[in-house]
Amino acid sequence: MDERQVRLLVVLSAATIVVGLIFLLVPRRTPDPAWDQQATEPVWDVDPSQVEGLLIRQPGREDLIAVRQPTGWRLTSPVEQSADQVRIEAAIEALVRLDLGVPLNDGESADALGLGDPPRGHVELTVSGGRTLSLDLGHAAPIGWQSYARAPSGALVAVRGQLDRDVLIDPYAFRDSRVFDFDASKLAFVRLESPDGVLSVTRDQGDLFWLEGFGRADPQDVESLVLGALDLRLDTFMDNAAPDGIQDPDHRLVVGLRDGTEQEARFGAELPMGRLVQTAHGNQGTILPERLAFLSMGPTDLLDPRAFPVRSSRVERIVFALGGQSAELTGGEEGWRANGLAEDQAVALYQAIRLTPVDHAATDLPEALPQVEGRVRAWLGSDQVRLVELGPVRGEVRLAKDASGGPVYAIPEASIQELVRLLP
Repeated sequence: MDERQVRLLVVLSAATIVVGLIFLLVPRRTPDPAWDQQATEPVWDVDPSQVEGLLIRQPGREDLIAVRQPTGWRLTSPVEQSADQVRIEAAIEALVRLDLGVPLNDGESADALGLGDPPRGHVELTVSGGRTLSLDLGHAAPIGWQSYARAPSGALVAVRGQLDRDVLIDPYAFRDSRVFDFDASKLAFVRLESPDGVLSVTRDQGDLFWLEGFGRADPQDVESLVLGALDLRLDTFMDNAAPDGIQDPDHRLVVGLRDGTEQEARFGAELPMGRLVQTAHGNQGTILPERLAFLSMGPTDLLDPRAFPVRSSRVERIVFALGGQSAELTGGEEGWRANGLAEDQAVALYQAIRLTPVDHAATDLPEALPQVEGRVRAWLGSDQVRLVELGPVRGEVRLAKDASGGPVYAIPEASIQELVRLLP
């Protein structure tokens, strides 16, 4: 999977998760003409995009206070930390839908409805310009998808939604359990520090990843590492586990972005409830050890096993040349063609080039190629996007060097000769 596919996958996955969770947390109603006719009491008219602050007050619980910042929603109570963006947006969406209510009979008891003193819940929305809108909320109605509220006029009304599902909940449920929060398309590097050493993967200006000190990294394995980091959530919160933060972690995972910003997560001791983790936002908690298997990754888990980065989604023309023989392939994901070869032979040659392996066990490799005996070049449109130079044979391997960077590496000569046999 190439970088564009990774970006699309991350964006679509994130969008699907957010939309799906909001639909899960805030159930939709089917049109109800009878409700629309009876809901005559104004409650409030709020544009969700104008909401800048949220307060939820419930008897016996700490206040929930959330403030919208340029980077997203942040809690200032019951703790000061980043907020669960999906839960906050779901709560606000549930509240802004309360535009109208159905007036209740005069004989209804406010106490019985959860609207006595104090009410079951009190919410305040701060909107653009600093204006604050307030509303008292009561119990969920025993039947129907409704809750009770006190309109600004003082009238007791039934409003849409069961607000004890997404508004009147434990304020600590609004904490952000994410370990990382970044845009994968803007990734510049990933660094994993462990007792065994440091794995540092950097991304060049194109779509190639490089494992420092080793060579080209497999983009699919880097994708697994990045998406694994983005998927991490705290299973439990432990705010006082390490009052000064995890000072001597067993592992650190640092993510750097194109704009120069970094996010770091620290992984500490294993506790009965799981591994102690400090998120990039400074929150602390535990995660089950089996969800942190990627922390044991080594160089062989990330190195690209293929000698030539010529995936069909990223190239349209390939030229293989060695020792006076050559072939030019044109095509892409729909198929490949080459002069002097039948279509199936051209496809076989492309697959052989794409799957040519690297011998990562080879040692004593030179810092540079002594000479260049061949090349594998690839183009996307008129731009040459790949160039691997082939050097001389040493024993059972042929030396090679990617012009984009990285050290000299080794290719089994038997695999190179298989390519030569497939040439026209």
